[in-house]
Amino acid sequence: MKRILAGITTGLMLATLLATSVSASIGDIKYEILNTTKAPVMDGKVTQAEYAGNAPIVLDGSGKNTEGTWTKKTWAKQILKFYYTWDKTNLYIGITVENDTSDSQAKLPEPGSGKCPFGQGDSVQLGFNPGSMINGTHPLIYCVGFNADGQPVVHGDAFQSAENGKQSTDVSSAIKGYCSKYSASGLNYQCEITIPWDKLCVNGAGRANEGSKVFNMTGERAKIGDGYMLPIFIVYTDCGDGTTHIRTDSTTGNKWVAEEMGSLALVLKEAKASAPVTTPATTPGTAPATADAGLISAFAALVSASAAVIVHKKRR
Repeated sequence: MKRILAGITTGLMLATLLATSVSASIGDIKYEILNTTKAPVMDGKVTQAEYAGNAPIVLDGSGKNTEGTWTKKTWAKQILKFYYTWDKTNLYIGITVENDTSDSQAKLPEPGSGKCPFGQGDSVQLGFNPGSMINGTHPLIYCVGFNADGQPVVHGDAFQSAENGKQSTDVSSAIKGYCSKYSASGLNYQCEITIPWDKLCVNGAGRANEGSKVFNMTGERAKIGDGYMLPIFIVYTDCGDGTTHIRTDSTTGNKWVAEEMGSLALVLKEAKASAPVTTPATTPGTAPATADAGLISAFAALVSASAAVIVHKKRR
């Protein structure tokens, strides 16, 4: 029996290891995130508590979350943490960066400039595939530049319109947030953004050089709630340390194809309020009226019968 249990345990451990280290299919690695009744303050000060206590997704080079470097750069010592929570209106994201040894904020475009921050300075790309609907092209992506002490520049890369030629645009006015100034010690960057669900569940087209495929994801808006699964994709662009791109689809060959770029998935969970505990009112000197006499008698008989069986077994 011990050998059987050991074999089962070993098998489960191996299956878990394989699922976390080789995962590349949509939604293989799931992160449950509780909702919030109080929106995080967009002040560039990220705490786990304000993100409903949800544990962050950590990218640290271990490969646990299918992360790896792009363009054959070696992983430095960056530790990236992504905190998520949500309500019926928005998805909230808090980001912290550690061990980035250079400041690349000065070269970033300003919000509203129409310029994408990707490759211009330290930034992230946040990819989404609502309903796992997008295929054959890259997912819906928002590029967020870590501008110093203020609103980060946010650029929508494709799917901003179903009309060809309007897939890419600055969306800083719709996706609000705050990023702190670079710090050489502790947390280098702290950035927070609020993405309305209406900016994720869109009717839009992919980039022209990818065929401008149109995907109408607006129907997903009504599904946002407990149990909803949202495949995501993350890139960190470290421009100051040799332009290293850290991605969460390192096992796919770095293709820009949505169905191969969503190994991580958020699973929305609603916090359940505990039922109130009430104590029945009693008159001094009397037992609480919480069970009738018949039920008590039946329970006593069951206890007595159990005791008799135990005594009988001992005598044998």
